[in-house]
Amino acid sequence: MSRDSEARGVGQSSALKKTNLPGGDPLTEMRIALWRNGYRPVPIVGPHLAIKSAGKRPQFADWIARCTSATVEDLRGWTVAYRDATNTGLMCGEVVAVDIDVPVYALAGEIQNLAREMLGPTPLTRIGRAPRLLMVFRTEHPFKKLATDKFTLPDGAVAQVELLARGQQFVAFGIHPVTKAEYVWPDQSPIAVPIIAIPVVSHEACIRFLQEAERRMRAAGGQTPAELRESGRSGANIAGIERGDKISRGVVADALSHIPNADLDYDEWIKIGFSLYAALGAGGRDLWENWSAKSGK
Repeated sequence: MSRDSEARGVGQSSALKKTNLPGGDPLTEMRIALWRNGYRPVPIVGPHLAIKSAGKRPQFADWIARCTSATVEDLRGWTVAYRDATNTGLMCGEVVAVDIDVPVYALAGEIQNLAREMLGPTPLTRIGRAPRLLMVFRTEHPFKKLATDKFTLPDGAVAQVELLARGQQFVAFGIHPVTKAEYVWPDQSPIAVPIIAIPVVSHEACIRFLQEAERRMRAAGGQTPAELRESGRSGANIAGIERGDKISRGVVADALSHIPNADLDYDEWIKIGFSLYAALGAGGRDLWENWSAKSGK
């Protein structure tokens, strides 16, 4: 195998070891295996390029039309013509991907289990940057993308769940632009599992799943940007801070010292946390922890 072929195979090795693909160029053979399993591969620019969205962006602007109609010969040609497209995506449409963009292990696992219960036990789960993960399903009636609101959790982390659908794609194989490690399919991968073997979901079932996922994120203390602003305003009112006032850490700490915390319920307690975050960001976490510790709860 040539040096060029070896370079194009970077990021595909783990998946290829689990299959019996021909001995040609590994990137080409992987894309052909995906195509034969009913998926539509998408050449993705590699994360090594100094361009916006490197590692996640399709190689060409008209990728939907070209990938929809691609033949095996087209796939072979892409490997030669687009040598910087070292990552490989899968087109959505018939494929539906549940993207659990939740950076908290317990909550991400809870929503993953929820997806299994409400949408089906898919054999295809992809991990790029744990605990974030993506689960692959299919639908007989393609629909547009669905998504929850973005929720800010009590520690400042942002969580959202999306259903990638018609007109979108996700990176399935290659190198993650943040971790610089391979995407991983811990159970099975689309190279071995044909599209016909993954669970079918309906538009209605996906909506119900997202509604429940939102409820779980709220139960974990998550608030939307609008709710966060309102919580911050409520906290400012409690502290006597007017709009336009310059808020320093000292002012916030002094205001917090005048708020009793003997027996607050959860809703009031979480409002204080979000108010501190709105004023000071992550720098206010120690104030919240120290203030919280005064409660008998």
